[in-house]
Amino acid sequence: MAEPADPSRPLTVAERAARAVLALVARLPLWVFRVLGWLLGQALYLLALRRRHIALTNLALCFPDWSAERRRQIVQQHFVVLGQTLWDRIWLWHAPVALLERRLCVQGDIQRLNQPGPRVLFVPHFEGLDVGGLWMSHLTQRDWYFLYVPQQLQALERWFYDGRTRFGLHPVPRRLGIKPVFKALRDGGVLHFSPDMDLGRKDAVFVPFFAHSQTATVTSLGRLASMTSAPVCGLVTQLTSQGYTITLTEDWASYPTGDDEADAREMNRRLESWILQHPEQYHWTHRRFKSQPEGVPSPYPR
Repeated sequence: MAEPADPSRPLTVAERAARAVLALVARLPLWVFRVLGWLLGQALYLLALRRRHIALTNLALCFPDWSAERRRQIVQQHFVVLGQTLWDRIWLWHAPVALLERRLCVQGDIQRLNQPGPRVLFVPHFEGLDVGGLWMSHLTQRDWYFLYVPQQLQALERWFYDGRTRFGLHPVPRRLGIKPVFKALRDGGVLHFSPDMDLGRKDAVFVPFFAHSQTATVTSLGRLASMTSAPVCGLVTQLTSQGYTITLTEDWASYPTGDDEADAREMNRRLESWILQHPEQYHWTHRRFKSQPEGVPSPYPR
């Protein structure tokens, strides 16, 4: 397993030179990044055959009433969004704050986040999910934490690490488990949390997700909120022609309930409503249905 970057290590000459170039590139007009992202997305759609198949399988399971052509169009658009969000990291991580202020639109009462006490933000896996946490950690006077999976390529790891923590987010390596996350909330921190993935049968229940009635869904969102008395709300980031819109929802009423299955259903229900607004922006290339009940085969080829 890859190790997180050591932020205390001095940058090499090559790294400093590369970042100086990226700081210049970051000032280019947004349309340049979006065109480059469109080209990258088209290439990924044509070349990433396995990921394209996974995305098409996911959409077929979730939306069996959609035509095959509609699902294909959504997947093709998804790869374009993926390519554009990858290129956008250059200006998100290197451009002056004034430029980010022009391109990032926040909706919702963010002053609520400055109130003391623990808080959990459900941040679903839309392709721009990093943007919301990055910018909110700049706009609020709180300690923010997020689960961090290091890059396999060490040449990229330090760049990703420094970019994601640009405004002070505290990374918690996922390999350390839930204990440091629990401590961060107990200390009154804000958790940027994305549990909408298939992480196996452990600590999961099988509940509906769109048309797929038996979707392995982890119960950690409700359990963390219950154990720390932390209110839960959503943080949804969507790509737009002007940059990104970051929406902070109202706190979820009567959540958690203490019933793992009911809480998982509620999380998926809210997630579905956000996905339907921009289905092409959700992370469909993840094997969301790889964990099945006993005796049910995985829908994905090995």
